[in-house]
Amino acid sequence: MSEMLVDERYLTAFGRALMEQEDETAEEQNLQLEQEYVFKCSQKVIDNILNLRDKCGISCSNIIIIFDGATPPAKHATCCFRRKRKEDASVIQNGVHLDPAMRIRAAKTAGAPPHLHAQIIQKLLHELRCHDIPFLVAPYESDSQLMYLSKMGWIDLILSPDSDLVAMSAPALLRNLDMDTSCGEMIRRRDLGSGYHHNFDLSGFTDTHVALMCVAAGCDYCDSLPQVGIVRAHKAVRQAIDEKMDEKVNENNPPVTNSLLRRFFEALYQSSSFEEEGVDKGNYEQRFIDAMCMYLHPVVFDLTREECIFARDPVTHPDSILKAGSDYYCDLCNDPEKMQQIVGKILSQETAKQIASGWYDPKKNVLYKWGDSDKPPESGEDI
Repeated sequence: MSEMLVDERYLTAFGRALMEQEDETAEEQNLQLEQEYVFKCSQKVIDNILNLRDKCGISCSNIIIIFDGATPPAKHATCCFRRKRKEDASVIQNGVHLDPAMRIRAAKTAGAPPHLHAQIIQKLLHELRCHDIPFLVAPYESDSQLMYLSKMGWIDLILSPDSDLVAMSAPALLRNLDMDTSCGEMIRRRDLGSGYHHNFDLSGFTDTHVALMCVAAGCDYCDSLPQVGIVRAHKAVRQAIDEKMDEKVNENNPPVTNSLLRRFFEALYQSSSFEEEGVDKGNYEQRFIDAMCMYLHPVVFDLTREECIFARDPVTHPDSILKAGSDYYCDLCNDPEKMQQIVGKILSQETAKQIASGWYDPKKNVLYKWGDSDKPPESGEDI
């Protein structure tokens, strides 16, 4: 969805148009410009969906669009940083005496103002209803919702630019789809463990191992350690696994007493200059576990029960690797209230249904204001 919504051609045109009009622009002209921008963005998404249907022979009823919901607590720091970066870019964009090329670049970074982004989402929800295209608004992260739908067997293929879905064990992911040629990059989870690439072999990696690697390489919920990228993160996981395997093969080796998680952290620290950068181990490991909880126990909407649940119940199904290596994780799993302070609250069924069906704004916690053409269902009705 984000790849379709944030179309640089429209962002640039919008930014350039604002620059050209400057102070003498009448208020009604600005309003007209904003309305045109909202229409173009929403129409671009609809056109892409219909184009995908026509070229691939897929019925719209076999496509479901997943929207992001509210920001989970674990992501608040990242969102604050991104918001500040956009605000700084917006200042440059609106600087009438600055170089036009600089202002256009800043317009791309700034993106749509928050009030316009909200209008785009609401307009798009309306258009999807008009075209009978199924959609679902996630209570929190769309990635988590997609992962859950995929693992439950309700969807066969995910179309997204976000490779983090591989860390969430998505069976099949299509990235970088060219809407003109209908060609893209297919990533299958089973291929990543086939050992086809000697220098980046994921054979023997469980879903938890893959998640450890992806979080260590840096994600929305936890920054990577200095000098640690995907290659060193992969090496740390492999080293932690192999140390235990070596113990089984050679009984003469000293016993490995640390948990896999502890061995993994130590391997990361050895490959990083974290001490020189002043990174605190305790703080890093807590943020790391918080991020792992977002991969393992996110709050999602269950279509059968029509309510919010943990995608994987932390009380009945905690992760054995994290449980053996982190008292903090054990504490979170034993107290669902604490877990919700990381991954997001379990919403009431009525609110969850209204969010999922697009009648309730999960970011502002209010009902959308709709015209006569859109009317939310009465309380208690199926979504």
